[in-house]
Amino acid sequence: FFQAEDGIRDTSVTGVQTCALPILPNIVPVRHNDHYWQLSFGDGKLTEEQLEEERGLALSFGGYCDIEIKSPLESEHEKEVCKIWAKYEGCIDAVNQNMIHDEEKAAEVVASLPSGARGSEVGILGKHIARMNPGNWLFDEVINQYMWILQARDNHRTALQQLSCGSGKKPSSFLQSYFASFLIGGGVGFSKAMGVIKKKIKALNNPGISSIFDLGKIVVPINHDNAHWALIVASFEREKVLYFDAGRRLSRQSGKAHRQALLSLLKNEAGKLGVDFRGWTDEAAEAPVQQNGTDCGAFVCAFASYITHTLDIRSKFSQGDTTAIRQRITYDLLHACEEFTFHGLHAQNL
Repeated sequence: FFQAEDGIRDTSVTGVQTCALPILPNIVPVRHNDHYWQLSFGDGKLTEEQLEEERGLALSFGGYCDIEIKSPLESEHEKEVCKIWAKYEGCIDAVNQNMIHDEEKAAEVVASLPSGARGSEVGILGKHIARMNPGNWLFDEVINQYMWILQARDNHRTALQQLSCGSGKKPSSFLQSYFASFLIGGGVGFSKAMGVIKKKIKALNNPGISSIFDLGKIVVPINHDNAHWALIVASFEREKVLYFDAGRRLSRQSGKAHRQALLSLLKNEAGKLGVDFRGWTDEAAEAPVQQNGTDCGAFVCAFASYITHTLDIRSKFSQGDTTAIRQRITYDLLHACEEFTFHGLHAQNL
């Protein structure tokens, strides 16, 4: 059946929307026609006729695409985002995150997502929203939370395709920025990195995914010395590690250390599993270029969003789209609970 969902609120926390993700593999949230729907596949209690009807419904949604991250919000949604931007604007310095101008507003919890360890809540604060305004650097928390949203969407998209036609895209793994530090660490860092990936694979609850080489992609945001954001992607279909950077001076050396570190991690794991790794290569990929010094974080979120569907993102968006991208990210963070909440279900750590 299909059922519209309005999300839930933790009434003990004023003004903060909280949510939990479903753990049931036969429950799939679908974003369609600006509504969030619950698609439920039979639990063994449906007749064959009912199950076939639900499969048909799933198939009709099987080709749905997420709204493009650069697509302008509807008027009422844009007004909502602009209002909340205005509320927190100026509570923190645009560049120096240690310079707080309004401590109460900066610390206010605006939204809360279960993206922490074992589904624990992680808050989006006023200072994070303030930095969503154009001309500001994004916080790590915003980018990591957006990776969590992309992971949840990828999980649901993969499950929907499998339910509707029995096969489909391979699931991807969207990792958080701390993962990059494990790559550069080597040795013990590699062990920690693989520990993170194996935990993510287990959370997929997909019997067809037993190792890292069963995934479609690995997507990792990179914070370069708290001064610049980039993205590194391992494509298992193309057997290639790609580095995406919105910087204007892209060269063959760009992101070399992270590219080679991820290659080394994969090669090491391939050796343990007996996987042929000889065809793997790495490169700095062409990507849209930013025209200022503050939008690298917004570009990385857009890179990751488009990479869900394609690795060729050269003409997908431009600097002129960044305000719409920032608005879309803000709106998605504020309404993630509506997208992924189902009454009576418990949290699943992605």
